Amino acid sequence: MMLRILLLLGLSIAASNAVQKAPLTPQHLDQISDLLMLEDARRFDEPMLKTALQSSHLELRRRAAIAIGRIAEPRGIALINAARGESDPAVLAALTFATGQLKDEASILWLQTTLNSPHPAVAQQAARSLGKIQTPASAEALASLLFTSNRTEVIGEALLSLGRIPNQNDLAPILRWIDSPVPDMQWRVAWAFRNRNSPDTVPHLLKLSAHKNPEVRFWGVRKLMGPTASSARERELLKDPDRRVRAEAVRALGTYDDDDSFNAVLATDDSPDTWLSTFAAEAMARYTTRTATIIPKLIAASSSARPRALRLAILPVLNKFAPEAGKELEATLKLTIVKGMIPSRPVKSKADYQRIVSQYVLPDYLGRKRPRAIWETSKGRIELELYSGDAPLATDYFVTLTRRGLIDGTEFGRLVPNFVAQQRSIRDVNMIRDEVNLNPLTRGNLSWASRGLDTGPPGYTLGNTPQPHNEGNFTSLGRVIAGMDVVDHLELGDSVIRARMR
Repeated sequence: MMLRILLLLGLSIAASNAVQKAPLTPQHLDQISDLLMLEDARRFDEPMLKTALQSSHLELRRRAAIAIGRIAEPRGIALINAARGESDPAVLAALTFATGQLKDEASILWLQTTLNSPHPAVAQQAARSLGKIQTPASAEALASLLFTSNRTEVIGEALLSLGRIPNQNDLAPILRWIDSPVPDMQWRVAWAFRNRNSPDTVPHLLKLSAHKNPEVRFWGVRKLMGPTASSARERELLKDPDRRVRAEAVRALGTYDDDDSFNAVLATDDSPDTWLSTFAAEAMARYTTRTATIIPKLIAASSSARPRALRLAILPVLNKFAPEAGKELEATLKLTIVKGMIPSRPVKSKADYQRIVSQYVLPDYLGRKRPRAIWETSKGRIELELYSGDAPLATDYFVTLTRRGLIDGTEFGRLVPNFVAQQRSIRDVNMIRDEVNLNPLTRGNLSWASRGLDTGPPGYTLGNTPQPHNEGNFTSLGRVIAGMDVVDHLELGDSVIRARMR
């Protein structure tokens, strides 16, 4: 009797899931494997893409749209345009994403219309895509939304996208949201000032830098710098309880040459917090008239007892102002440049793509728990969740490297305070294809470094902050789900002692 009840319950659950998501047959999975193969080769196969885009199965249509965006062949625009009558919101969001990856200026009017979609994911992708196109017309579309809409879930993306577009100094659409009661909206207002250099921004940034929410203060002070801003306010922020705010205040003060600002930066060079001391050291390069004070201070701060990150920040300043002292420091740092050929991408068989689809794409589609990894670092434990369905090739490679022990011992060789913790490249591994997807580059994002799409071998990177300006150029492979405090306190030379899959 119990077996019969469990069977009936299982059938009921399966029927419920079937309403939400149609099953993927072996033929569907084979077609997804073909799409993955096209993406990996960056090959535009119009008949195959068109067939998938017209499939009766929405997951095939969705993945075909994403593939067109990743392949980034201009001929893909015609396929996207022909599919704009799509009714399913998930597929429509993918079509909108692809339009942004293709940077099609002729689609701005359609994207502006799509901003009004009742489905938040679709409207958000439209806003994000307008920020990727980066033209006056796309800025005008975003500004219009900021003036006329009250949908905060879309406005937030529009503010970030407007901040990406250069040479736009109209503050009115941004200022409409500066008094929003939602802190998550107000830090985006501060970010939207990113490419606006008008002195008119200063009083508004001063206001944001005094906000009760540290996230808003952080982004406010990050933009608040230069001769028209208030150095007195930034000196006050050196005592802020939030570490990120203090770090940005140091960086901002380095743009002033008055005695009070200089002395505040000079004193911060002694801070035990390398986020602060490295920003202070980097700022010293700007004080060309104060070298008599700077040189002995930096020489003393470059002793072997001080953190390596600080000593590396001091090196270019000494090379500029005191080359002999710079040479001595460089010798003690024992800098080495590892040269060598990065192995080419291995050729995958059809069976390889089928395995990746069955192992990562299908379980994610069915809503099963995503793969998780544990990094035991010299600062503590970091737990990661991988976006296996959205970046299956990268997930497969990450899991392979982890299981072979190749991530073990990898050092963090680049740490930019308030930005990113980046591993050194893992030796003797392949460059990997970027799988840009609909997941934004948020704080805690897992990605890897590159010099442009498809040019990066892992080491992997962890974002300390959201990175809206990099949307469309880096893969969102996963996210930190535990241990973000560890990420924020990583130092140069810290390493992943052991990596394993859960």
